Amino acid sequence: FDYLGSHDCTACGGGSTDGGDDGGSTPDPDVYIVGDMNSWTPGSDGWGIVTDGGVGALTSSLSAGTYGYKAVEGSSWDDSNYPGDNQSVTLTEDGDVTFYVNVDSDLVFHTNPTVVGDFFSSTWDPANAEAEMMPVEGTPHLWEWTGVIPDGSWEYKVALNQNFNQSTGDNISIAGDGASTTHIYYDFSTNGTSSVTDEPTYSVTFNVDMTYAGDIDTENGVRIFGLTSWSSDDAS
Repeated sequence: FDYLGSHDCTACGGGSTDGGDDGGSTPDPDVYIVGDMNSWTPGSDGWGIVTDGGVGALTSSLSAGTYGYKAVEGSSWDDSNYPGDNQSVTLTEDGDVTFYVNVDSDLVFHTNPTVVGDFFSSTWDPANAEAEMMPVEGTPHLWEWTGVIPDGSWEYKVALNQNFNQSTGDNISIAGDGASTTHIYYDFSTNGTSSVTDEPTYSVTFNVDMTYAGDIDTENGVRIFGLTSWSSDDAS
């Protein structure tokens, strides 16, 4: 699974600072990433996130290693913090990690979300590599999985950080035909999941026996009616 890099990062802050030429100031962070990387100290400088519409992100460079963490909405453990179970990020080499937070839904994650469901060979496995969702370019906080769902009726949901520690909603029913492409979307800003299935297309060859054609329109040749409408304007 990919660790989320610097893409889609919104304003991140470590406290009030001088704002620059406009004379303003950076707002105080709404939430902090707290964990082994900062000795589990709420309110640590450089680990605050200023959210926009309840969501935000912080990209940080970390040395190789394993770090437990969670989100804290303040500088004290008495403040709201989540999830209940510490999350874990492991780096095999030095690199950047992006932490995403939704303060309205009390969510935090650092890996691409995954689709889990009973239509995969690895049933309900939140670490299933073939179910990894990818960021939708140009649309912050939106992820997409694309694939063909087997014929039948199924259920699915989205998992964060390859575990079930955080709620993304109830199981969702979905039907597959084994042929059509389905797109499953997860909108982190609303903690909402949706899907769209492409309409199937088929190749059809029309054969015309010209011995029965009678008078032939030499200008337009043979035209097919009825594919989209019976109007001559739509004839192929």
